[in-house]
Amino acid sequence: MVDGVQANVWLEDGETISLTRLMPLPKFGPGVPRLEARRVAVRLFGDVPGERPVDATLSQCVIEKITDERGVKRERIILRGTTDFADDVYAVIDRGPDTTDVRCAVKRAFLSRDLLDRLPDAWMGPAKEIPQLQFNCDAQLAYFKRDGQDANYRLKLNVHDGRFMNAALPEPIHDLRGVVVCDPHGVAIESSQGMLGDAVIRGTGNVDGLKWPSNAKLNLSARGLLLNSRLAASLSPSLQRGWNRLQPYGRVDEIGRAHV
Repeated sequence: MVDGVQANVWLEDGETISLTRLMPLPKFGPGVPRLEARRVAVRLFGDVPGERPVDATLSQCVIEKITDERGVKRERIILRGTTDFADDVYAVIDRGPDTTDVRCAVKRAFLSRDLLDRLPDAWMGPAKEIPQLQFNCDAQLAYFKRDGQDANYRLKLNVHDGRFMNAALPEPIHDLRGVVVCDPHGVAIESSQGMLGDAVIRGTGNVDGLKWPSNAKLNLSARGLLLNSRLAASLSPSLQRGWNRLQPYGRVDEIGRAHV
């Protein structure tokens, strides 16, 4: 049992976690198949010098050596704790001779532009290009990697109480909620709903791949959308010319598809 540990973590060469320099862990012999640590403080530093790190406190950290039913020796790491953006994080990392399997669940997390800017660029990829977006969510991650092969993973976010701001919108979308799934093929919006003013906006769609910019297909609907000067100002110049000719006013229900 180890009580009270502090570790600073960063990304080396854009891909290697600094703590891997401590691997493999010391061998304690067959009489010590399990190592447990409590009250572990971890600080993750991003790429910008002087930027505030992401802090985590692990109430449980267990490393145990096991032998599976095939007689293969494996190492299992169990982590539980909190971070400055989530109330509860639980992860199980299973490492074999040539595989890594990760299962992680995060509850009551708050994600924002500020958090994304503090993480290493190599971890975020196209997420760095996301406009002003903030939301609460629960998340589940499944990750599997075999040596010499590409990783396979699935990240599912159950989003609630979100807010999205963009210059192309007449005002922010608020009360945003929905289900978003990310895997090596891209991002799928399985369902989403938010409020634009007092209009209800619903949408589904997908983004091809994880590079930015990417092709996206979106199915959108609006109920009770108010036609006013704020909405007109957010339109493209060609649409504004048509708006100025017609001078529409009132509320509409709209269904549309977008390919961007």
